[in-house]
Amino acid sequence: MNLKKIYGLIKGHRFDSYLSIFESENPGEEYLNSINIDVYSINSLTQKDTFPSNKFNFEKANAPGEDFKIYFMDHDAKFDYFSFFEYKFSLHDLTLDDIGTSIGQAKYEEYHNYTFLSSFCPAQENDSFGGKVSLLLFKNFAFILLPKSLRSDLGDLISLVSDGHEDIIENPVFFNMVMVDFFSQGYFSRLNNLTDQNSMIEESIFRNKNIFDEIRAFREAVVFYKNKAMSLARLMDLMNREIGKENGDVEKRLKSFKDHLSYAAEEYGVLKGSSGDMLNLYLAYNSKKTNDVMSLLTLVTSIFIPLSFITGLYGMNFDPAVSPFNMPELKWKYGYFYVLALLVSIAIVMIGIFVYRGWLTVKKEGNE
Repeated sequence: MNLKKIYGLIKGHRFDSYLSIFESENPGEEYLNSINIDVYSINSLTQKDTFPSNKFNFEKANAPGEDFKIYFMDHDAKFDYFSFFEYKFSLHDLTLDDIGTSIGQAKYEEYHNYTFLSSFCPAQENDSFGGKVSLLLFKNFAFILLPKSLRSDLGDLISLVSDGHEDIIENPVFFNMVMVDFFSQGYFSRLNNLTDQNSMIEESIFRNKNIFDEIRAFREAVVFYKNKAMSLARLMDLMNREIGKENGDVEKRLKSFKDHLSYAAEEYGVLKGSSGDMLNLYLAYNSKKTNDVMSLLTLVTSIFIPLSFITGLYGMNFDPAVSPFNMPELKWKYGYFYVLALLVSIAIVMIGIFVYRGWLTVKKEGNE
């Protein structure tokens, strides 16, 4: 029995990084110096402090009377989050597993001293794919795992926190609403980008560009974001059952967010259908171009068939000295020029017929 392999499959992480937890006298400490934590106070969101993760003090952060603080940590795969959160926070095993999952479905869970919210979030300020964002919400602070691809969107998140800081101070549960709003903005921002890209791809189809891979990548992206938006919309129903029933304002906001996400999912569905239409149009357009090329080659071959017959006929080696019927035109003074004139005349007549019937007319669609 290979315990290393089994343990790695169960936890979904590298086993080696956890094995030394049980070998060390002070489990987890050796991993805590490898990453920094940024912290903002709810009353001074323009000021940021940074400290190493091994200096994080859970009891002080969650102590009553302290200002509500927001902690940000990069979701860097090289850092051992399992050890950090188990050692510093004593989180539930299910939460630890969810944090270790790269993307997964949108999730909201309530525990005795914290709530856990996690969802994929598209990037707003850059063209990166986006990433999974996780929120651990305690009584007096919020701890957010933010991938580096979304660091450029941190200003937008801080702005949302600033807009709702009074509600958060009164009831920290509103911080969940801020995060859901942040997720929603990401999906609408990516929806706008994909809509623009959809228009550019449609124009490129008629510019004779090889964009099959681009259409396929576009379709895969649309399907992915649609599924994630639907997952987040379903999460709104769960959150409404868990926390909306206790607060009418929260219930209204969750319903509003769900409506927006449902609309976004529908628009992603429209783009999915459009991408299928573009793919069919691209294949049909390229099939037409292939048919045009084959038609042209067929016409050229048709012109050379009688020419090849005539040249092949006079390529036979019959001696006119043996019989007067053996190609007597070989003795003509201008026989060679007569044959050349015949060949050219046949070619001109056939080309004229093809043009008259419209077989040799090539219509250019778009710019080369």
